[in-house]
Amino acid sequence: TGPAHLTSQPTVAPVFKMPSTRALVVGSGIAGLTTARALQRRGLDVVVAAREWSARTTSAGAGGLWMPFHAEPADAVARWASVTLSCLLEEQHSSAALGAFIESLPATELFRAEAPPPPPPWASDPRLVFEACSGDPAAALARRGASTLVRIPSEYRSSWLWNSLVVDSPRYLDALQASLFDSGATARIEALEGGPAAVAELAQRLGCEIAVNCAGLGGGALGGEDASAVTNGRGVVLQYK
Repeated sequence: TGPAHLTSQPTVAPVFKMPSTRALVVGSGIAGLTTARALQRRGLDVVVAAREWSARTTSAGAGGLWMPFHAEPADAVARWASVTLSCLLEEQHSSAALGAFIESLPATELFRAEAPPPPPPWASDPRLVFEACSGDPAAALARRGASTLVRIPSEYRSSWLWNSLVVDSPRYLDALQASLFDSGATARIEALEGGPAAVAELAQRLGCEIAVNCAGLGGGALGGEDASAVTNGRGVVLQYK
């Protein structure tokens, strides 16, 4: 038997129908494309402007493991993570275009102590089937039907274990981009410089009443902030399949 699959029990935020209008989304990474798709599904005419498309963004090289990890503020991150989990589960079970690139599988975090620390707040979501496990982490993974090609060092004596989702980021982004533009969104190559004024000028030129900055690491400067205030974070996937 394989690992238990997550089931979709939506806890997503309510969908608000917005008046017909045009929206500009700046950025074509996961934040930009997801925002554009959400606006499009609410009836807006969407324009996506980016310096380059999804295959060349930071998102394409990111590890797509669902886990609200090392991010603050914790209460807000927990809410965002729950909504993200619900959206990914919905896509996994109902979207032929995107679901093929979302996989359910066991995830673990290892600890050197004999007993793991108290579970984090997000562990209470029943869809995750979260366990705090004392003893051999490899044996705990095996109980979930998981195998690992990475040897777990003997110094790790306890673990957290849960059912998570892994997204094949490059292929998911390609499919999301194709779905977005096939549904009528407009694409523009724009290398914006000049802070909020540049975004506002482009929105006005394109007839957009709404502009959303999803430029990622470049978003600080476009938002009028000191670029040095934007912190770069990175997750690394050691093993996938």
